[in-house]
Amino acid sequence: MKKRLLSIFTALLLIQTTVFAQRMSVNAPSTASVGEQFSISYNINTDNVKGFRKPSLGGLELLAGPFSSTYSSMQIINGRSSSSSSITYTITVMASRPGTYTVSPASAVANGRGVSSRAVTIRVVKGGGRSYASHGGGNSGGGSMGGGAIISHSSGGRGVSNKDLFVTATISKTNVYEQEAVVLTYKVYTRVQLQGFNNVTLPDLKGFHSQEMQIQQPSSLKPENYRGTTYYATTLRQFVLFPQQVGKLTIPSAHFDASVVKDVASNDPFDALLNGTSQIMVTKKLVTPPLTINVRALPGKQPANFSGGVGVFSIKAVTANTTVKTNDALSVKLIISGIGNMKLITPPTMAFPSDFETYDPKTSEQFALGAGGVSGTKTIEYLAIPHNPGKFTIPGVSFTYFDSRLNQYRTIKSNSVTVKVIKGNNNDSSSGIFSSGTKLLNRDIHYIKTGDVKLKPRDEVMFGDIAYYLWYIIPLLLFGVILASYRKKLADNANITRTLNRKANKIATKRMKNAGKLMAAGKQNEFYDEVLRALWGYTSDKLSIPVSRLSKDNIESELKNRGAADDLTQDFLKVLDQCEYARYAPGDPLEAMDKVYTSAVEVISKMEDIIKH
Repeated sequence: MKKRLLSIFTALLLIQTTVFAQRMSVNAPSTASVGEQFSISYNINTDNVKGFRKPSLGGLELLAGPFSSTYSSMQIINGRSSSSSSITYTITVMASRPGTYTVSPASAVANGRGVSSRAVTIRVVKGGGRSYASHGGGNSGGGSMGGGAIISHSSGGRGVSNKDLFVTATISKTNVYEQEAVVLTYKVYTRVQLQGFNNVTLPDLKGFHSQEMQIQQPSSLKPENYRGTTYYATTLRQFVLFPQQVGKLTIPSAHFDASVVKDVASNDPFDALLNGTSQIMVTKKLVTPPLTINVRALPGKQPANFSGGVGVFSIKAVTANTTVKTNDALSVKLIISGIGNMKLITPPTMAFPSDFETYDPKTSEQFALGAGGVSGTKTIEYLAIPHNPGKFTIPGVSFTYFDSRLNQYRTIKSNSVTVKVIKGNNNDSSSGIFSSGTKLLNRDIHYIKTGDVKLKPRDEVMFGDIAYYLWYIIPLLLFGVILASYRKKLADNANITRTLNRKANKIATKRMKNAGKLMAAGKQNEFYDEVLRALWGYTSDKLSIPVSRLSKDNIESELKNRGAADDLTQDFLKVLDQCEYARYAPGDPLEAMDKVYTSAVEVISKMEDIIKH
């Protein structure tokens, strides 16, 4: 009975094989060279194909594919129309050793019936060209669905080897100065059918100010030789880091959960003979090694007017109008261009003539992230109103930064701007001020007073009464109060540290209001940058720590010296961490921004209550 069933099975198998070899053709080279990439294509003369199962390559390495392409045509002859269509599947392979390789038949389901190709024999030599041979096929019943792979490499079992799939973490520099840009790159290398990543856990970049570079999506895998082996690789994430403290800083490991499609042969030999291999999804956990960066302090003593900039910069001053009328607004723009830690630069101050009325400058930025850091321009627009006619020269502005190429401090100066101020048509009535500083009365003759008039006798005098003495005492007292207040104001303004301390909360509140507008507009990256500027700027002004020396450790130490509770210190540091990494956290971006905004406002309010001076 068993022999009879085996004979029937064998006969059915022979019938299936006979019918299978009719309608699929294969085109492959008969000869190839070692290390040379070549293609094998399978053509089916219909586009109604439900599946394609790639063949067993007999030792050849699959680099890419199968990729499909369709062809269709229509022709009309003597009023009769006819059409034809076909589909071609192509795979790219390579041999690492010379020899003769046999590629088994490929199979597919076309028009509801199974089709297959013939086996192909390819001879691989150490050098030389290649020649192609075409092999025909036929049709039969049966067949099975096949999956289109992206990258494939033959590795047995259900696991994925670390040599077939891994992620690297590299940095552009290992020895840098404080605030000098470092590029951190995560790159994947694969020789298996990588579908994507289910979960990515990036490290806590403590001690760095980080900004992520935009990578064009979807990124494509491209062939790349890595340590003598050909892989398909692509860049996953890329960051520009600015070290905020001196010493050895460690970038911890990153974790990636990769999804991989594996071809697994059935344990049943009859099922394996009929259906070949099946595909399963495998999760591969990838971990990058930690990286260490040695951060050196900027050499020597920092100049008094050091801007905090590290990189290579240039500066110039421009104005749209070189001729203005009195009491009209004059706009002068100071443009800082270059590459480095552009966002952390402290804008310089422009000196206007004494009789120009000046306002707080407005800063705009246009940046792009690159290998050298943040490149672009920072534009500071100064607004002033001249009150007197004449020709005035606004002197150039000095800008000091640390040149990362020359490893030294450099001071550059912008060009001066000459402005001609002419007298406006309504100069006298609009300004009310001459060059002498005296005020012009609105009228030279007052109206005659009308209405009830209270008269006093001619011989009645005020001398000696209380009102007489009050007219002397009250002005003297007012003069004393005004003089004391004015002297106190001059002393406070002379103390820059105290002035910055007093204005810290006002500036932080203004920046947080701007951050609220960015949050409402859904501008996530701009929102987090503005909150960071509010937090770092507030602590710099309030704790009297220059921005170039500002770090989490300095803040924690200074808060303890000011008597702040440990809970407040930890809350402030926690808000900084939330702000730096909330943009990468999963979930609702608006909810994350609202949480960061609320925490930042609360912690600034608590610090304002505790730190009074």
